[in-house]
Amino acid sequence: ADAPMGAARESARKAICDSGLHQRWVCVIDAALRKAGPHVRAFHRVQFVFLHDATGAALLMRHKLKSTFSNVFHRVFAPVLITGMKSAGAALAIFCCAGFFAQSAAAERIKPVAYVKVCSLQGAGFYNIPGTDTCLKVGGYMRVDTFFNAPATFTQLGTYNRATNYIITRPRPVITLDARSQTAYGTLRSYARFGVNINGSGLGAVPFMDRAFIEFAGFTLGQTVSFYDILGYSPFVSYHALWTLGDTGGAGINVLAYTARLGGDVSATLSLEDPLMRRRGIYSTIAGVATNGVKGVAFPDVVGLVSLDKSWGKLAIAGALHDASAAHYIPGTPASGAPQDALGYAATFGGYIKIPDHPGDLVNFQIAWGRGAMGYVTDIGAGGTTLLRGGITTQAFVSDAVYAAGGGSIELTRGWSANAGYEHAWNPALKSSLFGGYAALDYSAAASLMLCNGANGCDASFSFYQLGTRTLWMPVANLTIGLDLVYSHFNDSTPAPARQAGRGDAAIWSGMLRVQRDFWPF
Repeated sequence: ADAPMGAARESARKAICDSGLHQRWVCVIDAALRKAGPHVRAFHRVQFVFLHDATGAALLMRHKLKSTFSNVFHRVFAPVLITGMKSAGAALAIFCCAGFFAQSAAAERIKPVAYVKVCSLQGAGFYNIPGTDTCLKVGGYMRVDTFFNAPATFTQLGTYNRATNYIITRPRPVITLDARSQTAYGTLRSYARFGVNINGSGLGAVPFMDRAFIEFAGFTLGQTVSFYDILGYSPFVSYHALWTLGDTGGAGINVLAYTARLGGDVSATLSLEDPLMRRRGIYSTIAGVATNGVKGVAFPDVVGLVSLDKSWGKLAIAGALHDASAAHYIPGTPASGAPQDALGYAATFGGYIKIPDHPGDLVNFQIAWGRGAMGYVTDIGAGGTTLLRGGITTQAFVSDAVYAAGGGSIELTRGWSANAGYEHAWNPALKSSLFGGYAALDYSAAASLMLCNGANGCDASFSFYQLGTRTLWMPVANLTIGLDLVYSHFNDSTPAPARQAGRGDAAIWSGMLRVQRDFWPF
């Protein structure tokens, strides 16, 4: 360096090293600066405060500038101070802030910074909340869906004509919060997932929360997927919430459950679940008009699950009890009396299996059967659905039970469904799947007679199936572009020859294009 800068260095070094104050010292180097040369005299005053004690050392440099020559300061004096500190045998941190002043250097002390720590025990994305023993993961995603003729996901079947919105879009931002702590009883976990559906076609924005639960010592309390929904806990191969599958994954369900680990990768769960989402109506018929007369909630659905979880996949069997009782013979009229209470039930078996030597490939399936509990068989809501297209009406009536308004017992509806899928990974960035499902609901002769207003030969039973394919492309990390196509075929609930004019079977193609960016970790 040139001579003036060298002189400045020597003056600073002498002031520092000859001070003799090893625990706490203050050096004001105005004189050295003024002797350094005209290019440095632009600094009106530079004051350095050095703090050193037994726990470490820190240097707080404060300076007041009357010009814009801060670069000169860093070039000239930072090397001087670092050299001086090495000579004194102290390791010092340097903080330089233009225009920042402290009133009393002796009263100031640099406080330690509480850095955020990674919680490696809980997995990727977890960080320690400072001052606590809780680990938190914040995730989420931004999703944009475009639906076309999309039954079973965003729109229901109905009348199709020139006034129908065949294409609907729906952006959905979602945030997830996962907090965990280690306790003497195991992991204490709380989880929440919430967001907003920004529905297109003028339908507006709708906030929602589909997950909100606590896990502790084997208990699960709150809103999550039903323990009956085996595919709901498995890697599913379609974006669509297929009507051939009675699944609560889309909205969640309130549960109070306990899971016991039985050893050997086997677990058993007993769950008390909110029955409202599973209800498909208890219908009273008055002059052939079906009116929902379901009884109020008296007890929860009882769900039992036994599951085997292995590295190659999962197999599970589950059962459920469901209240299928009516409120009154004539809905809304307590004086009419009520039929005897009835209990519905359902059973299911399913799981998924990974394909050996084909990373990313898997097969999944679920078979369900129920009586008086159609919410465990199909995702079609109470009262069913109607498809009116091209002058043909297809009726699919769904209920847990039917009874006559004038008296008599409840006729429980029987039904079953089967779903399966296969997903193949072409490479880490491209996957394709094939999937399908079939469901059938069977009404007794007495129930059909009531629903058909006494018309002989009428049968309210019906069936339908859905077949589809989905392709996923992940061009970069955390971005997925997927196209899902589904073909749905509905068999009318009134078969020939009793079928009325204008009634018949119907089929419809539907699809979904999804672009999703995960805010990793999700």
